[in-house]
Amino acid sequence: KEKQRKRDEAFEKKKEELLNALAAKAQDEITDIIGFYDPEEFLKESLNSLQTPAMKDEIVDDMTTIYNDWQEEIETTKDQVKEFGKDVKKYTKMDISKIDTLQELNDLLIQIDETKKKAMAFEQRAEDISDHFIRDTKTVQGLADKFQSSVKHDSDYIQNRIKSIKVPDIDDGKRIISSCFDTFFATLLGKWYPYIKDGIDMAKDFQQSGKTLPKLPEKQKKQKKLVVRLKGRDVTYRKDLPSFLIREIRLGGNSPDKKFSIEGTVFNICNDADLLDKPITGGIDLLRGGYTEKLDFLGDFRTNPKGNMVDVNFTGMTYPMKLQVPNAKKLKGMPTIDGKATIKANIFYDKNEKFGTTAALILDPASITATSFKPEFIYDLYARVLATINEVDFDIGFAYSKQDKLDFDLDTNVDRQIVRGLKKVMSEELAKIKKQLEKEVNSRLEQISSEFSKQVEKYTGMKTIVFTNVSDLKSFVADLDNQQKKLQKEIEKMVKKEVDKQINKAKEEAQKQVDKAQAEAQKQVEKQTQNMQKEIDKATKDMQKEMKKSLKSLF
Repeated sequence: KEKQRKRDEAFEKKKEELLNALAAKAQDEITDIIGFYDPEEFLKESLNSLQTPAMKDEIVDDMTTIYNDWQEEIETTKDQVKEFGKDVKKYTKMDISKIDTLQELNDLLIQIDETKKKAMAFEQRAEDISDHFIRDTKTVQGLADKFQSSVKHDSDYIQNRIKSIKVPDIDDGKRIISSCFDTFFATLLGKWYPYIKDGIDMAKDFQQSGKTLPKLPEKQKKQKKLVVRLKGRDVTYRKDLPSFLIREIRLGGNSPDKKFSIEGTVFNICNDADLLDKPITGGIDLLRGGYTEKLDFLGDFRTNPKGNMVDVNFTGMTYPMKLQVPNAKKLKGMPTIDGKATIKANIFYDKNEKFGTTAALILDPASITATSFKPEFIYDLYARVLATINEVDFDIGFAYSKQDKLDFDLDTNVDRQIVRGLKKVMSEELAKIKKQLEKEVNSRLEQISSEFSKQVEKYTGMKTIVFTNVSDLKSFVADLDNQQKKLQKEIEKMVKKEVDKQINKAKEEAQKQVDKAQAEAQKQVEKQTQNMQKEIDKATKDMQKEMKKSLKSLF
């Protein structure tokens, strides 16, 4: 028992060392394949490396300062222009054709002229504001150009980063999850080894138990001649055989429902293997619950066995089997395999107490699942690839002796299937992922640009107000000038009309004066004519009188 205790302690220590090494290796290999690329982390890193967000905040702060400096003055000017426009319209929309008097036209012309002068002064002030505002506008445009350069830089940077993402060059021989099952099988074999060893020791003790029985004193007998035949069967006397010996046992039987049957043969069960000088051998065929099992074994417990002390060959089929690493749920990416198993195994134990086994395990059909992990993208691909695997092979080797370390080796086709599947699925998915990443990063840049554009729109709206104020005031001056010209024409027209009226009136008065003068002159002429006629008549009469006098004097 003391020897067995020391042996068990040594085995447990070596088993623990092996399992710790295998568990660490398994986790490292899983981590290696699942950690190659994380879209969420890539997106996070990409967004954190963008210059545009910080640039946007800085530029928006500068633009907000400029905007706030101008907002009150420009809004006030806008209101003043609006009110002034009402006064202008009062004059420009007036129908001057309905004004009847020159005085009213002159009064209106004076009012329009005063309003025009105010408009021109107002226009000059608005242009001064515009000139200063334009200088700040150039500053704002420079900030906008700087922002656009930042957006382009980030866009190019992200494009280059996305292009750099490639399917990892996974070696076809890379171990991915097989180390997980190293742990499983090493744990399983380590668990059963002590029981197998105890069984072997019990069988060995029994096979040699006959040697420890007290021997009866032999009676002195006369020596007989040995009967020898040239050919035929040797006769063995009882004293040359172990005290317990079963040469052959045949086993056979089945259940009524045919769900259980057994057939087998065991040879040379005894309690003194050295005396019998033959190993135990046998074979058993078993059908139970739909499982088919076959066992061939040899136990050579002689002091100097010719080969292995124990040599067992086992074949079993259609076992429902679940392969799961201990504490798998706590380990990310650890797989679990469910399936129908076929097992072919050889177990040996030699005279130097070296225990070992080689086994071939085939699960067909099989299904593999794994504990979830981050990133979800890789887990999704990993799970999809595992879901395509429906047959798994394992070749297992296990050996232990107290002189040597505990050796374990496992080979499986599952890693090669996963590598091929991952390459195919990753290649198909990577293009989609690149587009999605590009879309999300561009969406972020567009969001930032939209926030920036809103600030630009505020400033652009203010710029529009400034230019509109100047434009409106220029329009007011032009409208007033136009109305002024209309008034001047109307005044000229009215003056001309009045002048023509006065001229005509003067002409009429002059004609009247002429006519009156002509009438007076006519009267004077007539009067003078009459007077002259009277003078002539008088002179004629006087001459006639003188002539008559003269004639009278002559005659």
